[in-house]
Amino acid sequence: FEGAIALLLTLFGIAACSTVASPSSTSNPVSARNTPNAVGSAVELSALKAKITLPPGTAIAGRIVRTIVVDGGDLVIEPANPRQVPQISSTSAEAVIAAASTSLGSAIGKPVLLGYGRIKIAPALRSGLSPSFENRLVWVALVPQELGAFCPPSASPSSPQAFSVIIASADSKAAFALTYRSRGSGACGGSIRQPSISPSIEIRSLRWIALGQATDPHQPGFVDWSVSYTIPGCGSLFDKGVRFIGPSHDVLAIDAITPVYPPASCAPARQITTSVGPESVPIAGVAHSLVGVGIQ
Repeated sequence: FEGAIALLLTLFGIAACSTVASPSSTSNPVSARNTPNAVGSAVELSALKAKITLPPGTAIAGRIVRTIVVDGGDLVIEPANPRQVPQISSTSAEAVIAAASTSLGSAIGKPVLLGYGRIKIAPALRSGLSPSFENRLVWVALVPQELGAFCPPSASPSSPQAFSVIIASADSKAAFALTYRSRGSGACGGSIRQPSISPSIEIRSLRWIALGQATDPHQPGFVDWSVSYTIPGCGSLFDKGVRFIGPSHDVLAIDAITPVYPPASCAPARQITTSVGPESVPIAGVAHSLVGVGIQ
């Protein structure tokens, strides 16, 4: 886990230090919260600070042992009681985190699993969230943001880019996952967005069935494909279309967005029949996109 933290420091392009200074003074470090399980001073993490540091030793043997204060306290990650042991493995947590990261866009770095601990969320951000996550044992991962490959030339990589924190339950109670988006700019720079937190969602590529084709009424020589697919329960259509034109066939992807952990009550799965086009190749020459979570 210390190696993972070192990787995170490399992704952010920063150096570790023993204390974190406040915005206005290097002599006013953030103090550790009054918790008997904390080791050393708290670590402040914010895209708007001059530094984003996670010193070595923030997590030991998978357990977060230093309090991490995000955006001045909007999100606080505290050490868990040493006697608390995760009931959900780190491997299972990584799968949940990978699924949740699919909704963060393409301009992100590799999620870094920090370890397990407990979280506190500022009251102003908790509106609409169930309080069941409080005092729960959770796995925590940080997801850095990178300058998007398709950003315009005017994009400023020097803007304080927001990052995300993905939180996944680590105990045997009702499972949940939350995604915290920090204060900061988007991948291409621009205005500073305020922090937010919400239940984690994922994007998954769906299997579709070809039903046939018809001549497009407006473009001679082109056809409209007819396909059907099933939107999962609690889900909605995210995107559909030809993503890549290969040397001998087109690839059609149909993506849905769904909660990582669906609520107890929501819309049931539903079958959709739709047309795609106009296209220049027959439906017989169309291949599936890869099917599964986060495959786009």
